[in-house]
Amino acid sequence: MLPALRDRIVGETERMGPAPDAVVRAIAFAIEQPEGVDVADIVVRPTAQG
Repeated sequence: MLPALRDRIVGETERMGPAPDAVVRAIAFAIEQPEGVDVADIVVRPTAQG
């Protein structure tokens, strides 16, 4: 991959991607659910628009 393209992809991911702590909070939410509650899917999407 061209270095300029790689740098652009990394930059866009950092700018638009969800913050790591948001992903951690989503996972913690699923783990902390009481017995009998099944969290089948977690979708974490950025809210920023390009």
